[in-house]
Order: sequence, then structure tokens, then C-alpha cells
Amino acid sequence: MNPQFEKVSAELFSQYNNNVKPLIAEIEARGEVMPQPLFNEIRAFTDHIARCYREDITEECMCDELGKASRHIVRITLDCFKCLNILLFKEIEGFEHRTRNINLKVIDNGEFYPMYKQLRREAVETVKRAKLEESLDSQKALHLYDKAFNKYVEIENLLKSSTEEVKWAKLQFSARRMGKIALWLLAALLSGLLSLFISCDFLQTLLP
Repeated sequence: MNPQFEKVSAELFSQYNNNVKPLIAEIEARGEVMPQPLFNEIRAFTDHIARCYREDITEECMCDELGKASRHIVRITLDCFKCLNILLFKEIEGFEHRTRNINLKVIDNGEFYPMYKQLRREAVETVKRAKLEESLDSQKALHLYDKAFNKYVEIENLLKSSTEEVKWAKLQFSARRMGKIALWLLAALLSGLLSLFISCDFLQTLLP
């Protein structure tokens, strides 16, 4: 076998084992399914490597196939990070939906909310920059998606560390809401009793 092929293919499989496989495992752990586009990219990668084993392949064709395989490795890695960022963003959206009526500014003596908003903004802006770079510089896009993923993980850890305080804030909100409902019911009851009293008093003036 061509020594150049052995060297390049070994590097590609090393990237797959050391970079791609851990990301795929992370996706499966978080999403419990493997997105179909990733299967397609992996199939395409292995297909280009397999073509290099043809007996009649030329040096030029081999280099071309290895180049295509390399681009698929980059594409797989990009797609993995994009998938993970989407999964983490959905987790954040779920948190925001569950706490939409809660005053998050009281958590951790007011330190939680500014940090959360800053990390969220940085993550979203980094993803936007990565999308713009995809067609210009795949390596730069890869770096930015990786950076955004780390930001989302920071947010995830922040949410986990504040779980108990968020629960307490929810209880406070529920207590205030129940208090308002109780006051409204009490006011309605008193208003009804007052109206009934006035009506009875008025009726007594009409009786002989």
C-alpha cells in the first residue's frame, strides 16, 4: 500500500477516533438519537477511504479521494457541534419557558441573572459568527462552534448550580400568586356580603 495513503488515512482515522467519536457519544447521551445527516457524512467518509483500495487507482485519484475524506471529517465535526449547540439551546429555551414568570434577578443575590444573560448572548453571537464562516473558513467555523458549545456548557453548569435557588424562587412566585388569588376571593366575598347587607337594609326600609 502507498506510504502516503497509510500516513494520511491514519491521521484521518485518528481525528475520527479522538475528535468525532466523543462528540457523537455526547450527542447520543443528550439527544438519545443519532441525526441522519451524521450517518450520511460518516458513510461518505468511509466510502472515499474504501475507494483508495481499488487495485487500479492512480496516485492522483488517491489524493483526490483522501482530500474528499478529509473534508467529510471536517463536515462531520462541524455537524456534531451544530447538533450539540441546538440540543443545549433547546435546554435553555426550556428553562426560560419554565421560569418565564419568575424573577430570576433575585437568585444568588442578583449575580445569577447578569451572568446567565451574558453567557447566553456570547453563545448565540458566536454561533452566528460560525455560520458566516462556514463557507469561508471551515477551520475558523469549527473553532467558533467549539467555543459556542463551551459557552452553552457553562450555562448548563450555571443552571445546575442554581437549581435549588430557582426552585425557591418558583415557590415564592407560587406563594405570591396564591396570595393574590386569596385576596381577590376575599375582596369578592366581602363585596358580595356588603352588597347583600345593603340590599337587605334597603328592603327593610320598604317594608311596613
